[in-house]
Amino acid sequence: MKSDEISIIIGKRIQTARLSKGITQESLAEKCNISTNHISSIETGHSSFSFSVLISLCNCLDITPNYIFSDFFSNNNDYIEPIDKDVLLTYLKLNNSSKEFINTAINQVYNIQVHK
Repeated sequence: MKSDEISIIIGKRIQTARLSKGITQESLAEKCNISTNHISSIETGHSSFSFSVLISLCNCLDITPNYIFSDFFSNNNDYIEPIDKDVLLTYLKLNNSSKEFINTAINQVYNIQVHK
């Protein structure tokens, strides 16, 4: 997919979110502290935007980046389990002293592994 095609799809997603909230381009531009022309250019796919503008747009439109970029990914698994839920639950039930012991042990095992 070409870059300009991606920009058009992203722009349409942003426009759809804006219209569904009943917000004008002028109002969105003011809330995001950017120009109305820039909002228009983003929505038509003629302009890209920075991460800070993306975050601002998401906050003002009450959407997530997942909504904006969802057309480009073949899966919707946007959460990576950092630790087994049962292990985490058991850890959370430990007192602070036991948690310190576990944290120290993990760090020592990791340091041994790194220095092999």
